[in-house]
Amino acid sequence: MSIEPELHATSDAVLATLDRLRKLELEKRELPVGSPRLVELAKEIERLATSVLGASDAQVDLAKAAVAGAKAGTIDPGTTIDEMGDPPRDVQTVLAEWRDAERNLADALPGSPEAARLRADIEMLREEYRRAHDAAVRRTAGGE
Repeated sequence: MSIEPELHATSDAVLATLDRLRKLELEKRELPVGSPRLVELAKEIERLATSVLGASDAQVDLAKAAVAGAKAGTIDPGTTIDEMGDPPRDVQTVLAEWRDAERNLADALPGSPEAARLRADIEMLREEYRRAHDAAVRRTAGGE
């Protein structure tokens, strides 16, 4: 396997785990301290944090290999990790999902786990929209 897809996949995995960590942490913050779910969430957060640490170690090795590949000329040194993976989704698709999540949040019970999940989803969609928009601007500027 070439280094590019592995580096991109590892980065995606870290981002997905961090997104999951954020959702769980938001849910945990809204629980009463007497709730048994608090302990369950804390254990799951600990497990996920450990997996991020392991993936981060792998990323160091992959990054070193990528830099070596760029120096050796086997990898284009101007390529970003984002460019190594699948192209971003269409801006309009992401925007539609973001709007749906905002509407669902307006209907959700304030302080509920559903509201916390929706807020985390909105943050992820906001970031995905930014990346998709930036990619579209780069494509337009590059004359594609």
